[in-house]
Amino acid sequence: FRQGRQPWPRHPLPHADAPAWEPPAGAVGYVVALRKSDSLIFDRHFIIETNRTAAWDGWWDFDLFAIATIDSRGVVGRFSVEVSLNR
Repeated sequence: FRQGRQPWPRHPLPHADAPAWEPPAGAVGYVVALRKSDSLIFDRHFIIETNRTAAWDGWWDFDLFAIATIDSRGVVGRFSVEVSLNR
């Protein structure tokens, strides 16, 4: 990935079924990073090409998530702040 400077997704929030966020203009995909609270590094990451949320049943195996945008050139932006997934 090439690191870009486009804005990160705004307002990442845990939802009942999956985290959601406000997509910024120009985002065509996202890198989602997840970690457990006792880990110093992200334990899992994946790319999604949808806006606002990702349907996946493994969210609740982790404690924190952060997301970064991917623009139409494939450039990955900065990650958001980490958000707790604790319900």
